[in-house]
Amino acid sequence: MAWLLPGGLCAAILLALLLPGPGLWLAQWQPLPWLVAVIFLVNGLQSRLQELRPEPGFGRVFLAALVISLLLSPLVGWLIYQHGGLAPGLALGLLVVSVVPPTLSSCVVLTRLSGGQAQWSLFMTLGLNLLGIVTIPLMLSLLIGQGAALSPWPLLHKLSSMVLLPFVLGLVLRQLLGGLVVRRWMGVVPTLSVVITAWITLSTSREALLQLGWPDLLALAAWSLLLHGTLLGLCLLAVVGCLVFHFLHMLADSLLASRLAPRARPVPAGGEAGL
Repeated sequence: MAWLLPGGLCAAILLALLLPGPGLWLAQWQPLPWLVAVIFLVNGLQSRLQELRPEPGFGRVFLAALVISLLLSPLVGWLIYQHGGLAPGLALGLLVVSVVPPTLSSCVVLTRLSGGQAQWSLFMTLGLNLLGIVTIPLMLSLLIGQGAALSPWPLLHKLSSMVLLPFVLGLVLRQLLGGLVVRRWMGVVPTLSVVITAWITLSTSREALLQLGWPDLLALAAWSLLLHGTLLGLCLLAVVGCLVFHFLHMLADSLLASRLAPRARPVPAGGEAGL
């Protein structure tokens, strides 16, 4: 199961490059929104209402994700845009990727595969995409002097129809039918949906990929990995910061609680207190 996603993505790349016809045929039916909806429907089926309660620390983690994803990532992308030596179109594309929030489809799938908090991933992805309505044109305007106003309504419609409604439907079915709708094979469905999405997308972009020379393609891959690695390093620092803050928070509060605790009265000789 752990190797299904990387193995499937490698197979998707090979199929898209060597045999793009089926992927192009599927793309005519516009299945990508449905594949995203399936991912969140299954995620809802695999979730319990108790898991949706607010947990301590989520606010700090979300704030760290906001700073890294919507502020620091564009700055790193801008540095590569300015000094990476990429072709103008490739550099601009990488900058745009660094400005936009995390993708809807793969975040929850990767979080579940790694044993993380899938619900946290869901709420952070939704929140960051909503905030991206404001930050994307602002960051593009600040970094390259070009920006465009984004209407929130199309994104809200997509988030509602592809994410919230399928997820809520999965929760309702889980409540009504219980274990009847939960099967072990369900864990494979979101992974396969991501693989099929990648296959279709790569098939439709095959001609553009083949037009790139090997030097440009390798340089783009190297800078993309550097950008991703930098963001992973920032996330690791953020996790350490949250852990240190949480530990010091508990330590300070425990010392304060012990200081404020009422002192026990001494027991009189020859009997219990109060007797």
